[in-house]
Amino acid sequence: NKKKTDKSVTNILRIVISELASKEAPNYASVSSAVNLAKTSLKTKHFTGLINSVSRNLVKIFQEKDLILKSNLEKNFKNYLIEKYSQEIANKIERIYTLHNSVDISIINQKEVEYWKEKLEAKLLPTGSLRIKKNKKLSDLSGFKEGKWWVQDISSSIPIKLIDKIKNMEVLDLFSAPGGKAMQLIASGANVTCIDSSSARIKKLKENLNRMNMNADVIQKDFYDFESKKKFDLVLIDVPCSSTGTIRKNKEIQYLDPFKRLKNLLKIQEDSLNIAKNFVKDKGYILYCNCSLFFSEGEDKIHNFIKENSNWKFEKFIKNNKNIEK
Repeated sequence: NKKKTDKSVTNILRIVISELASKEAPNYASVSSAVNLAKTSLKTKHFTGLINSVSRNLVKIFQEKDLILKSNLEKNFKNYLIEKYSQEIANKIERIYTLHNSVDISIINQKEVEYWKEKLEAKLLPTGSLRIKKNKKLSDLSGFKEGKWWVQDISSSIPIKLIDKIKNMEVLDLFSAPGGKAMQLIASGANVTCIDSSSARIKKLKENLNRMNMNADVIQKDFYDFESKKKFDLVLIDVPCSSTGTIRKNKEIQYLDPFKRLKNLLKIQEDSLNIAKNFVKDKGYILYCNCSLFFSEGEDKIHNFIKENSNWKFEKFIKNNKNIEK
């Protein structure tokens, strides 16, 4: 009798295939990462031998045939994008899915952008971020260890770039780790209090802040349990979500049935807004953002919050004399 392979094993092998096809990591690293990932779960740790063997065979196949990744979003996910956006936008998202071998970074001193553009042979993006080729270990690149820049996708950097007059602003950053947006705020002169519940993520946040020579109040606590008499000018909610907007980097997400994970995530998102409002000064702001393509996690969520809280309203941020409605 043939036993059906656990879905988790299949998903690990899908990750290997994605990494090999998109050339996002050295072949040996893809195999090693797959085996290490398998060891972290009871469902997969007994399949490490199988995963190692199949991964090595996949490497051999890709080397012999020089296969190229063909754009192909998961059917249900693409149908959602077509319905909610359009066929044209869904096709563009699908093309983005094939992009690889690049990573975006934020420069701590914007006056040095041109210098680091030349130094790292980078492409200057419209927002001031740089896009570099991921052809070697990032920590080995010039400026990383010296705290001149940090890794941050262009889309993740946009919300903070919309805010004017950040200097001396008191900010509470919920779900702060690994700290990309917190570092943006600190670099612009804000005083930031970082909250995160995960010890591993807090450790990473502190490492990033130390490398960048930045200071913040870092608190390991679940946002449900956070208490403070202090009020803030801005509460930033970079909320946990389905991460469906990150498929360029995390190609496995669409295959992990993001629709089924929504129920718990939607509850956290709603609660985070209702808790955040208790820590905002009069005439202060909540900046709510995520990495989801689902309207239920973004637009619908904040519209429902405004509907249920009559003393809150949408505000326009003014940056560089351009009104950007949020």
